Amino acid sequence: MIPARKDIKRELVRLLSKSGPKKSSEVYEYLADHFSLTPGDLSKTTDGKESYFEKEVRWAKKDLVDSGVIKRSSDSGHGVWAISESEVEEDLSPVLCQSPEEIEEALAKLTSTKAQPKGQEKPKRISSSNGGFERDARVIKYVLDQAAGICEVCDQASPFKKENGEPFLEVHHVKRLADYGPDFVTNAVAACPNCHRELHFGVNKEALRILLYSKIHRLVEA
Repeated sequence: MIPARKDIKRELVRLLSKSGPKKSSEVYEYLADHFSLTPGDLSKTTDGKESYFEKEVRWAKKDLVDSGVIKRSSDSGHGVWAISESEVEEDLSPVLCQSPEEIEEALAKLTSTKAQPKGQEKPKRISSSNGGFERDARVIKYVLDQAAGICEVCDQASPFKKENGEPFLEVHHVKRLADYGPDFVTNAVAACPNCHRELHFGVNKEALRILLYSKIHRLVEA
């Protein structure tokens, strides 16, 4: 099924923000794979015999060019798509969420960035029975992007993909928020569910914590 133009735009910005400039053929190939398009989907054409999928991608790009998110071809080079410099310098202030549902909704709207988000030095505790904390979705997004689908603890691929096609990993604070750890990317790692549980309850959790500081360069002991 051909995705909605808004979904193409979101994924296009995510791709170019994370991977840098891409040839148009690479963009089409990536998007077709990301949205799991079938040969039947790709063979659909308009009345003018134009590829329906490629038409939607081109219109999505035009919208982003007109809004200044993607560079014009005169600036990026013929056949090359690139994010604009102003987009790279996007707002990095916290996007605070209080539930897993809010986090997923925020992640779907955020785009990747090379700059580290600001995060929160002292996250606010949520007044609920689970005793959780407000989380910055930008921190979660950044850490998941850095992991690229690989658990940063065991170095294995995520165990499954979510409904939106993204690999499933959980973001763990090396110094727990309950222990006054900050909600910064320098205190967070992406972990598969098994490693995440071990970091909380395993007999070797302290050894794992020390290992993380030695292997992940962005971490700073809080």
